Order: sequence, then structure tokens, then C-alpha cells
Amino acid sequence: MTPEKRREIARLGGKAAHQKGRAHQFTSNEAREAGRKGGLSVSKNRAHMAEIGRAGGKARGMRAGTAGASVLRFPTQAIEQALSDLAFPANKMQVIERAGEQTVILGENNRIALRELLQESGLEEFGSVQQVAEEVGRIASDHHRAA
Repeated sequence: MTPEKRREIARLGGKAAHQKGRAHQFTSNEAREAGRKGGLSVSKNRAHMAEIGRAGGKARGMRAGTAGASVLRFPTQAIEQALSDLAFPANKMQVIERAGEQTVILGENNRIALRELLQESGLEEFGSVQQVAEEVGRIASDHHRAA
């Protein structure tokens, strides 16, 4: 049996089950959990995530009329993930050590290590991950403008 034929039979079976009231109805919690698990599974494939990120970035640039313009992509979630187990308030050296090899993309083929940006900060203590992200964003923007 061809894959198309199997899909058609499955589609009709699912439709009939819903009409008879025998199909499983997901609760919002079940749907949320299924979505979370699917997202975790998909995000493990770094090549796939990079590919869809590039496609999204290109599409966004085309919509905004900025295709080919320099781009500042600031990975707030990556910073949050890198610093997730750090207790705040934390001093600058603790944050720099925890930052590891994370990079910030300032433009096409222009990356800078997160720890380099943090070293430029005038702050000696950070009260939260959000404060770190804001400070890195400010410094990265300055670098981006200077480039």
C-alpha cells in the first residue's frame, strides 16, 4: 500500500472517530505537555534549528525590507540558559566564568564571545539574569554601531 493511501485511510478513520465521539479529546494541559515534549525533541537537532532560524531571519529581513543589512541577533535565551544555575546577586567574575563559550552574533560573520562583552561592563555585580542580558545587549549594540 502506498504511503498516500495509508494517510488517506488514517485521515478517514480519524474523521469517523471524531464524528462518533470516540476520538481522544486533549485537555489543554495534555496539549501543552505534548507541545513541550515536541519542542524539546525538535530543539535537540541543532542543524535543523539553525536551518529554520536562518530561513526565518531571511524571511523577516525580506518583510522588513532589510535583506542584506547588518543584523544584531542577541540571544537572551542563550544567556538565560548559560546562567541558569548561577545564584544572583552574582559578581562580574562569577558571571564571566559561567558564560563559558557563548557568543553573541553582531552581524553576518561577526561573532563576539559573551565573556568579552561582560568584561567591558562597568557593573561589578548583577542582581539577575535579566540585568546581565540588558547589559550585554547595551554593550553589543555599541559594538554593532561601531562596526
